[in-house]
Amino acid sequence: MAVVFALIAGVPFMSNNAEDITIFKSIVQQGASRMADATAGLIFGAWFAQILNRLGITKGIVKKAAELGSGKPLLNAIVFFIVTGIIFTGGSGLGMYILVGNIVIPIMISTGVSAFNAGLILLLGGTMGSMMNVTGWIVMEQTLGVSMDIIRGNIWMPFISFLIICLILIVFSIKKDTGKRKTWSMSSEETQGKKNNRVPMISFLSPLVPVLLVYIFKMDIIPAIIISILVALIIIRPKRPMQVLSSGLIEGIQDVASPIALFIGIGMLLSSVATPEVSGVISPILNMIIPTSPLGYIAFFTLLSPLAIYRGPLALYGLGAGIGALMIPGGMNPVMVFIGMQAIGVLQGISDPTQSYTIWIADFTRTDVIDYLRKTLFWCVGGVAISIILGVVIAL
Repeated sequence: MAVVFALIAGVPFMSNNAEDITIFKSIVQQGASRMADATAGLIFGAWFAQILNRLGITKGIVKKAAELGSGKPLLNAIVFFIVTGIIFTGGSGLGMYILVGNIVIPIMISTGVSAFNAGLILLLGGTMGSMMNVTGWIVMEQTLGVSMDIIRGNIWMPFISFLIICLILIVFSIKKDTGKRKTWSMSSEETQGKKNNRVPMISFLSPLVPVLLVYIFKMDIIPAIIISILVALIIIRPKRPMQVLSSGLIEGIQDVASPIALFIGIGMLLSSVATPEVSGVISPILNMIIPTSPLGYIAFFTLLSPLAIYRGPLALYGLGAGIGALMIPGGMNPVMVFIGMQAIGVLQGISDPTQSYTIWIADFTRTDVIDYLRKTLFWCVGGVAISIILGVVIAL
């Protein structure tokens, strides 16, 4: 897409003049490393997630939640929604969904939650937690061109908006749930755990450490993750810490190999749309539809938010990165660009049936992946609208 855009706009492949903008040098070569900071943050975030897994912290959080839960489906659903959100502040990606889903989905089903709703709660909790995962903040900073201060100061608006929507959706879905109590084949070790494998409860706060360091102390993200890893190691004190660190790093990189490849492509796309030739074609079109008034912001992001579905033109991990990068130069308020694109990103994370983790959840629960789109899109559009209204009232 980056190359095609440049070709249509008339950017040459090569040039004898080193100062000229070309496809090979300016877009392919330089664009491949444009998202380097986000890629590094992604690797360190995946490393942290693997450390939490290898130290038993992730499973310990889930098992403790199962012990504290009761036979009431709604209470269990809310508990596991919160627990999943906490876990995903420190980890993300398909691997983490598989790890957590293999534990929490059978437990929820065994307490009377339907298979679809069990998968939905995992999806909602994972997406909400990922919103507060600091590695994703680097992506927003690099793709949209907004400062970390804007992200720290305004992330709470889409977070609170979607938190309310998710809780209402969970209550609504569980109340409608007519499924009978079901069973799921699980080992006693998986549901209860061994006494000698329990980890200190203080370690359950580990996934939140990088968020607190970045949000409260305004620490840079990668140092915050490194400190969080060291804190987890000090609390658990594994017998072979270097082995935990090295193997966790290797497996963490494997977990994010696909997103890294995607970031290389996004970097090329951002470089392409930033060229005078391509931006000269796209910017006039965007300028005709980019709003400048409060009501315009609300209508723009709310009505167009479904365009993120099926990797559409507003999908942040795709063409939406290029469009979002042109919004601020086009005259849109940077705060509203961040709030709007962040809210649309949450909508995509919950409702897009092409997400790899949504497909896995549907397969694991033996449900239809399209149902996750049909039964969440309306609620998510509402979450986008509330986010933008809060931004208009508070930030503007």
